[in-house]
Amino acid sequence: MEGKRKWKLLVPFIIIIFFILGFTSRFQVGHLGFLHLPQVTQLSPELHPKSPTCAPDTYRESMPDVRFHRVGSTKILAFSAYLDVREDSHDLIRVFALAPTRTLDEHVAIACRMVYWQEEPSPRCANVSAEATMLSNHYSFEYAVFNFLCRIPKGVTPPSHVVLVVMGQDDDTSTSTSSVLMPVQNREPSLPEQHFGVCLPTFFNSFNNVLLFVQSMECYRLLGASFVTVYNSSVSPQMDAVLRHYMRSGFVNVLQWPITDFLKPSTGWNINVDPGDLHYYGQIATMNDCMYRNMYRARYLTMHDVDEIVVPRKWYNWTQMMEELDEPTISAYYFRMHNFPVVETALWTSRSGYRAQGTNILDHVVKVTYPPNELASKTIVQPRGVQFHDVHQVLALRPGYGIKRVQDSEAVVQHYKSWKKIWNYPSSSELIQDTNLLKYSEVIEKRAKQVLDTLGKL
Repeated sequence: MEGKRKWKLLVPFIIIIFFILGFTSRFQVGHLGFLHLPQVTQLSPELHPKSPTCAPDTYRESMPDVRFHRVGSTKILAFSAYLDVREDSHDLIRVFALAPTRTLDEHVAIACRMVYWQEEPSPRCANVSAEATMLSNHYSFEYAVFNFLCRIPKGVTPPSHVVLVVMGQDDDTSTSTSSVLMPVQNREPSLPEQHFGVCLPTFFNSFNNVLLFVQSMECYRLLGASFVTVYNSSVSPQMDAVLRHYMRSGFVNVLQWPITDFLKPSTGWNINVDPGDLHYYGQIATMNDCMYRNMYRARYLTMHDVDEIVVPRKWYNWTQMMEELDEPTISAYYFRMHNFPVVETALWTSRSGYRAQGTNILDHVVKVTYPPNELASKTIVQPRGVQFHDVHQVLALRPGYGIKRVQDSEAVVQHYKSWKKIWNYPSSSELIQDTNLLKYSEVIEKRAKQVLDTLGKL
């Protein structure tokens, strides 16, 4: 009797434990809360029994400016594909796409059509089932970033190209609207040759802050960056010439991002203020694409906007900073944001007569004070230890990796924030002087004016 009574007392606790386990299995712990894992279409990671043949004229290779490919008759827009060899069990193909958030509820069977484009005497194709994962943070917009994961069966060579297809709908590839081949990138992973790279999200609305861009590029270079990746939706003719100058030098890589040909993107993050189909011109999409694109190019990637700079306080540059901060099991370093209000436009004129307008970061030495519990941050990541990235934080880490919050006394993100007229300008009690960036002022000014002088002579 005593034993039965103890068992009856244990039953409620056992039920609670199973409930907790079942509940928590639906979540992945994030760094500022929980990251909801979406429903995943579970299909076999084997070659589909109906593996298609490839006619040479069936597909066309993706050109550099062709960024989005509609998948069948769905609203899914695929834009890049990467080989991921970080899993022990299988090599993976990760295809990034934009799609409506309801896509997971439609239970559409998506597959990766692996294309071996260079094979003789003709290309060969094979279908592998895909698992769809929606990156959790879409700010309530209709479209979100998706990752379609295709496991390459053991013993099968990774393909040169891939196409997302709808099973049953796209079996006849001659009528498929997704017949643009996406090259599978990172097929030959290697140790990074560069120490630092910078990922900048989309330029849009005829972006023309030339002075800010040139100063930021020279500051990034001074701090240790070997390259900058930029996504371009729309810039002014003058800004286009500046980008081409930096591209010729090899410092800037510009990827065209014609999102407006397919969607109506929002110009902000708040759907009630700036309505549209997609958050901030696809900022989260470009940041994740940049991270995977440069995963084996640089040891560290800084993830922020063009009006933001990770500025060391304890050290002179990023190299010195990361030599001391680096830990083998840390793949994301968080730096708190400090806003420097910008209300005026500056004008620099070079000796050659070239005129550049925009934000002069060297003029702005007052910032808004933040309470200690304000955690808005930007990151420097070791990309091989990160799965997905959001705007201000990592969404998912690789197993065995963690994050590290860097103290304000060591380094901060200086955000030169354009202050809208509808906002109240901070009172003197809310502002504090910060001249830390001025330790670079002489070098930044000299290099920026050299660039402007060169542009004036073109």
